[in-house]
Amino acid sequence: MRRSDVELSASKVKISFKDLKGQVRKEVHRVEMEALHNKAITVRNAKYGEIPLCPVMIMKIALDRAQGGADAPVFKQTYSTYIKSVNVLVEKAGIPNKVEGRNRHCYTAHSSRVGGVCMLLAAGLSETVVSTICAWKGDSVRRYSEMLALEPSRV
Repeated sequence: MRRSDVELSASKVKISFKDLKGQVRKEVHRVEMEALHNKAITVRNAKYGEIPLCPVMIMKIALDRAQGGADAPVFKQTYSTYIKSVNVLVEKAGIPNKVEGRNRHCYTAHSSRVGGVCMLLAAGLSETVVSTICAWKGDSVRRYSEMLALEPSRV
C-alpha cells in the first residue's frame, strides 16, 4: 500500500487496494472506514498519548511514520522481514516450518495469500468476488474452492 492509495480525513479513511501484478497498478477493491468516536477502547502511544483504537487514527499514525512522496510505502516491510515474522509466529506456535529434503520453508508469503482466499471462500463469498478482491485470474480460486468443499477443516 502506497501513500497515494490512502485518502484520510478527520472522520474517514478510504484505502484503495491495487493489483500489483505486471507494470500497471489498477484498483481492485476500495475500503472505507469511519472514525470510531467511542473512546472506551484506547491504546497508549508514546507520541500521541491515549488514542482511540480507531481505523482513522491508526492510518493517521501510519501515514505520519511513512516517509517519502505519494509512491512511498505506508507500512515498510520487505519480503525478508515478512518471512522472518512468519517464521517467528510458526515457531512460537510449535509448527515445523522446514521438512527434511525440502530446501524452502513450508509457510511463505503465498501461504498467507492462499489462506486469505480460503477464509473468504469459507465465509461464503462467491468465487467471482474472491477472484476480484484478490486479483487472481485463471482457475486457482475455483481449485481452492473445490478443496474446501472436499475438506472444510483445512481452514
